Amino acid sequence: GAGTGLLFLLRWFWWRINSFSEIAAMIVSFVVAIGLEVWGPASLLPWQKMTIGVGLTTACWLAVTFATRPTDEAKLRSFYQAIRPGGPGWRAVLQRAAAEGVPLEPPGQGWNVPLGILCSAIGCVAVYAALLATGYWIYGQTVPATVLSVVAAAASFFMMKTWSRANRGATGGSVDR
Repeated sequence: GAGTGLLFLLRWFWWRINSFSEIAAMIVSFVVAIGLEVWGPASLLPWQKMTIGVGLTTACWLAVTFATRPTDEAKLRSFYQAIRPGGPGWRAVLQRAAAEGVPLEPPGQGWNVPLGILCSAIGCVAVYAALLATGYWIYGQTVPATVLSVVAAAASFFMMKTWSRANRGATGGSVDR
């Protein structure tokens, strides 16, 4: 429903979101959507209903997030070590762990999400170039097929190199490719 998307994204980047936040978002989103459809003014346009739904749902799940207890610290740390979500939203958990002498992040390992996003974009270029190249090869148009094949290969190579660099710290060395 409207307003849950931000929550489902942020739960990976902000330690404070808990199961109560998610349940509240799902319930409120459903209730607001039904309420606007059944009892809302007929003059409301779809984008207005969406905006109202997103606003109310977001306000409610944020209120629930701050009104409820955070997830247990041991679970947060275990999640962090397994997933390595990184980013500024997990800084508090890392600082509390470090203050207790329990470093959760190996030295020199940073937040790899920006590089991951770059790799996703490069991967999209590689996939679409390969798809289009395949079509051109099938129809016997060798010049565009060759150009797109080279683009796909170059993008794939660049993506692997970038992803290898992004994951170097996670494995203690370079990732074998």
